[in-house]
Amino acid sequence: MIAYLSLGEQPSGIYSGQVIDTCKYLSELNAGPIRLFAFISLRKFFATRKALKKQYKYVVVLPMFPKLKYWRFNIILLACAVIRYRCTSIICRNSIPTRLSLFLRKTGLVYKVIYDGRGLEYEQIKEYQVLTDEKLAKEIYKSEKQAVLKSDFRLAVSSALVTYWIKNFSFKGDNCLIIPCTLNSTYTDENKREITRQSIGCLDDDCILVYAGSISAWQSFKIIFDFIKGQLDANQIIKVLLLTKKMDEIENLKRQYPGRMIQIWSAEQDVTSYLKLADYGLLIRENTVTNSVASPVKFAEYLNAGLNVIISPVLKDFTEFVKAHACGIILENTPINLQKISASARAHSLALSNNYLNKRSEIITAKYKELLKHC
Repeated sequence: MIAYLSLGEQPSGIYSGQVIDTCKYLSELNAGPIRLFAFISLRKFFATRKALKKQYKYVVVLPMFPKLKYWRFNIILLACAVIRYRCTSIICRNSIPTRLSLFLRKTGLVYKVIYDGRGLEYEQIKEYQVLTDEKLAKEIYKSEKQAVLKSDFRLAVSSALVTYWIKNFSFKGDNCLIIPCTLNSTYTDENKREITRQSIGCLDDDCILVYAGSISAWQSFKIIFDFIKGQLDANQIIKVLLLTKKMDEIENLKRQYPGRMIQIWSAEQDVTSYLKLADYGLLIRENTVTNSVASPVKFAEYLNAGLNVIISPVLKDFTEFVKAHACGIILENTPINLQKISASARAHSLALSNNYLNKRSEIITAKYKELLKHC
């Protein structure tokens, strides 16, 4: 039996796409269930457990020991779950679950540990002050290094992440597979709500820029807003759609550019319908190590909506993708004059999404089958 392990994450769109959907698709390819061990907070435990059970019938929801700094104490329940479900291999989301599983391998309870590296945890802590506990931050760095060096196999979301491992952890680069963040395997356009440009105050001739996502620090909003203001000042056909929560800065821009800034916090199922109204998706990030190895799923979502992507050079793997496949604009020091994109450009973006960034594409499916061979 193969298990997938997560620790301390609550149900969300990201969790559904990167964990639950992955477990479902691996179960399909494996011709047998992948058991998901999900350690969650005691706060609202039963409501969260119910929500996870509703999404995936093979989930085993376990109470996480309070506070992340006591992560070692979760080993007892994990060992019990491994014995109960006779698990021989564990795919581990991030470094601390990997470190727990490496201990179980040492005791002989499991035979293989696969590290699913979603990014650089310690660099994110350091660059964005995600944690104030310095001792815990050092433990996470240690866990990350052990996960890379001691796992039997590794997944990485970008080639830039593997390069970092080689440079900073003396990783040899073997037993590793790169799978970028992809669209859900169950993604479909059926039953999507039809939304028109006119309904949000835009015209057919407008060139619409869109940003969809959170307001977290690493989203680099100052740089995004500077870019938006420059485009609004330079080009009268530009309008901007922000699919995010309200911010004071957004309200200020709406006052500065009346009728040209639209902010909507939509239901998750409507996001794609709104994206399709636009011409360009904004993927603009500041120059940090965290961003250099990232694989934002919104890149796939923008392409899938038929958009070109305006991207910062720091997002190394996707910048190279844009160069190779001519599906957007890389923000460098040269001025850009944005115009509406053509129907053929939209079709090109959609085809790229289907071929390279969809779990059910031949390329991604082959990678997941390769992963199962190492479990």
